[in-house]
Amino acid sequence: MNKNIHYKLLVGAEIEPYLLDIARLRLAVFYDFPYLYQGSSEYELNYLRRYLSQDGAAAILVFDHDEVVGASTCTPLENEDEVFQRPFLAIDKDVSKGFYFAESVLLPAHRGQGIGKVFFRLREDYALSCGPIEFLTFCAVQRAADHPLCPSDYTSLAPFWQQQGFQPTELITHLAWQDRDVAVETEKPLQFWLKQLK
Repeated sequence: MNKNIHYKLLVGAEIEPYLLDIARLRLAVFYDFPYLYQGSSEYELNYLRRYLSQDGAAAILVFDHDEVVGASTCTPLENEDEVFQRPFLAIDKDVSKGFYFAESVLLPAHRGQGIGKVFFRLREDYALSCGPIEFLTFCAVQRAADHPLCPSDYTSLAPFWQQQGFQPTELITHLAWQDRDVAVETEKPLQFWLKQLK
């Protein structure tokens, strides 16, 4: 185990000094399959600033010495954009009882060391500290198994997510972004995973 690894939980405005770090990580990690995201620092910073004013939003950072090598964020589901709430509202699920796990990004050199499990555990602990939460959720992009940019050594994270107590659902939403191999934004389906607490 790397003794230089340590974690920091930040809530709301405490996240601000680390916005650039989180943006950098998102751009690096989401550039790879399956997201293939071609983003910009300006967009990322604007996107991440919403956490500073959201009631209950938090970020968990992992450091190797003083370098931020991973980040994982979460916020009450009712804080999220309508596109994330809509699938739950359609089945009459109370979004005020849910907590949304947003990005979880970690540099490749630090994967396989149990950090991902810590991210899930710390976010769940934090969510439960915020009130009577009944379920946790996140969503993941769906890509064709034969996608031309899928690496030969790509491994799905689905088994790992199931080990953390999450199950795939039939709930789908759609988001648009620019893939790194195309010139325009295109809409992608994202599937929700759910962990029922009560």
